Order: sequence, then structure tokens, then C-alpha cells
Amino acid sequence: MPLCFVKDRFTDAQDASVSITERGFRFGDGVFETVRLRSGLPYQWKAHLSRLALGMDALRLPPPSADIAATARELVEKNAIRDGILRLSVSRAPGGAGYLPETAPSTLVIEILPLRPVPAHPLRLTLSAYRRSCATGLEPGLKTMQGALSTLARLEAQDTDADDALLLDTQGFLSETSGANLFWRKHDTLYTPPLSCGIVAGTTRAAVLRLSPWKVEEVEATPDTLQHADEMFVTNISLPVHPVASLGPWSWRKDEAARALRARIEEDDASLGWQ
Repeated sequence: MPLCFVKDRFTDAQDASVSITERGFRFGDGVFETVRLRSGLPYQWKAHLSRLALGMDALRLPPPSADIAATARELVEKNAIRDGILRLSVSRAPGGAGYLPETAPSTLVIEILPLRPVPAHPLRLTLSAYRRSCATGLEPGLKTMQGALSTLARLEAQDTDADDALLLDTQGFLSETSGANLFWRKHDTLYTPPLSCGIVAGTTRAAVLRLSPWKVEEVEATPDTLQHADEMFVTNISLPVHPVASLGPWSWRKDEAARALRARIEEDDASLGWQ
């Protein structure tokens, strides 16, 4: 059984627990990161730590008592893991009256998870009835524990035998799927929604922006824009770059950019490591 880290100690994953009064459980009051491990090293580690810190600042979460970076590295070494997912969770600790919290150190949980199988086929998407909020008052792009919309979107997809659901923002612009950022290509340009459309600032999305040989533009676009695209793909940690086959009545057969960018990410050894 793999080890995990909870609050201030390493423990067997099967024995790990947090209190029912912990505010991450009660209110979804926290942030998290999922980091790809390759050959025992994290991919884009600094980007993940930076986004985690931004989320903690935005939610005004006190730092945990343990050092996040050092503890994560020790956990990977203790588990002798080569390939998988490193999940970091920081949530507000128990205490406080109702929504008003106390100032105790936040709860830190670090887990090692297996990689999910990559679908053998391009994804079939459905258009979700739910909407991403683009005006929450929080800094855009954060990865918080409040995942109800994503869960409902995945259930929608399951109801229609689709692989995932594509959400729009509250203004009707393309946002993202339940758990992945969206890209589409038209001729020699890639397009992706901006952070203002309620998307998560995905680290794999950032890798595409950095590594793409195509010009990339962030645009507010309505769904009908996609019917004229040459290809469409999504990005996240588990599906680094994966092509989309269809969305409702529209379909795409090309995957030139998806294949090229997936290869570039797999070869991006300079972004591996703890520094």
C-alpha cells in the first residue's frame, strides 16, 4: 500500500483520514494540484507550485505546518514511484464559527495516484447545460476544490454516451470541458479561450502555449466557431494533448497539431525536475 502524507506525518493511504470538521470537507474551502510524474520527476513543478500559491493567497489560506515542496519530494522518494500523478491538496483546517475561520495552519494532504488510461479514440463531446462563471471576484484560472460543475458535466456526458462535456461561460463563450482546456486549429493558427472565460489556468495548456510551433491566440468564441475548425483537442495532466472527434453534429478527422504537440510535451525533458 503506498504512503501518503496527511497534516504532519506519512501514513499508509488506506489508514489516512481527516476530521469531518475539516473545512475542505465541509465547504470545499481549499485548492489542489495534480502533477504528472515521469521517471520519478515532476513535470512543470514550478508552474504547479506557483498556481497553488496563487490559490492559497486568493482564498487567504494559512500555510500548512509542513513544507509542501520538500514533503512532496520525500513522498515520491519513499514510494519509489516512477510514473504516476502527485496530488497536492491544501484546505482550511477545522475551527471557526460558521463560515468565519480560525487561523490554524491549513491541512496538507499529498497522495500518489496511478495514471488513468488514455482513451484509444478521439473524444466525443456533448455541450453542457451548465455554465462556468467568469465573474467570481477571485483571480481567474485558480484550481479550487469546488468541483460541483465539473461533476455534473461528467454526469451529463455519461447520460449521452459522450466522453466529456464542453461548458460555456455565462456569456455564452467557449470555456473548457469538465476537466480539460480546449484548443482548436484553423489553418496555421491555434485558438484557445482566455482565462476570462472561467477556465482553469492549466499547466499543460501553458506548455502548449510555450512549445507550439503554430501561432496561438486567446479568443472569446461561440460554439459555432468550432464547425469551421480544421481540428480540435483538449489538454490536461492525464490527457496531455488529446484530439476531439465530435461535438454534437460537428466532427473532425484531423489531429496534426495534437500529435505534434503531444510529442513536444513528451520530449520536454528540460521541464522535468524539482527545481
